[in-house]
Amino acid sequence: MPFEPNKEAELVLYSSRLNITESDKSKITEIIINNEIDWGTFLYYCCHHRVTPLVLKTFWQLNLINSIEINVYNAMKSICDHVKRKNIIYYTEIDIINKQFYNHEIKAVMLKGGILAPFVYKDISLRQFGDIDFLVDMDDISIVTKILEESGFIQGTYDKVKRKIIPATKDEKLNRRLTSHEIFPHVKINDNSGIPVHVDINFSVFWNGSIKNKNKFFFDTKKIIKESRLIDLNHSKVYMLSAEYQIIHLCAHHYGEAVNFCWEGNWLRDKAEISLYKFCDLHELIISENISWIKLYDICIENKIEKPIYYSLKIVNILFGNIVPDDFLINLNINQMVINEFYDKDGVSKYWELDLFDRMFKIKEKFFEIKRKGIL
Repeated sequence: MPFEPNKEAELVLYSSRLNITESDKSKITEIIINNEIDWGTFLYYCCHHRVTPLVLKTFWQLNLINSIEINVYNAMKSICDHVKRKNIIYYTEIDIINKQFYNHEIKAVMLKGGILAPFVYKDISLRQFGDIDFLVDMDDISIVTKILEESGFIQGTYDKVKRKIIPATKDEKLNRRLTSHEIFPHVKINDNSGIPVHVDINFSVFWNGSIKNKNKFFFDTKKIIKESRLIDLNHSKVYMLSAEYQIIHLCAHHYGEAVNFCWEGNWLRDKAEISLYKFCDLHELIISENISWIKLYDICIENKIEKPIYYSLKIVNILFGNIVPDDFLINLNINQMVINEFYDKDGVSKYWELDLFDRMFKIKEKFFEIKRKGIL
């Protein structure tokens, strides 16, 4: 790694992977033995980057669980238990939705955490996700919305205080559809648990931030859906992207959130435009699938999406070692400074002064830089 994170950050980075090598094990053990770890900071990093289940699994695997401060361990265990319970409930709803889509011959492609947890992480308790994402053809939006409504979902937001769903207005629905890559989210309160289940229906691969943003990318949604494959998931069937298109979608999603965070309403609260779990997804996908880098390169060139692909995969190599071939990244012909680029609310290109690791692990400094520059 060309940057130097602090020891707590380094410990999280080396522990956030499914398959721990002997080298990883030695590094993790060395960090714990040779340093006075601030376990509170370690816990915050795990939570902020949404990798607590993955990290705790590693500590169990390496028999290092007793090295964690007891109160921090209890907090991590509680988070993991919650993730598991919530995901079990989500997959119950996923089965219902998938069966409805399949029966109506709707080709809805499951995206992100919902499909990665069982097929890449091989354990639904290891991948946190807050909503169930599908990619559908724009022509199918009306029938998809009707199916979800008949299954008890409402387009709206969940009020945590009142514990009820606030239906979206007609204007809110229209505005989301016109300015985003998705329609207004659907929410349902699970009958047995009272937990709100969120469903996002995407009709585009890229989120371009705002109409002011000049840094826009477009991709043929029909083509990516057409090349998806039907697979079995629990008690239902669902469509899944091919490995190459899976990488493209994840890269597009990560890039969009990272560089267009100025349009994200909750950024000042969460400051999570660049989160470790997103790159864990790419890392685990790449090492578990037989990627055709030639095919991926050809798709990038044909669709002029070199920049977002380079951005995400370059960061994967920085965080996890060179698992993406150097030749692939070099041939994309993108300046590596792109990993420090973002866009303000006027769509003007800006560059972070903080480096990648500082933006990931020095959250206050990131906030102060944005405020000092008057960007938000």
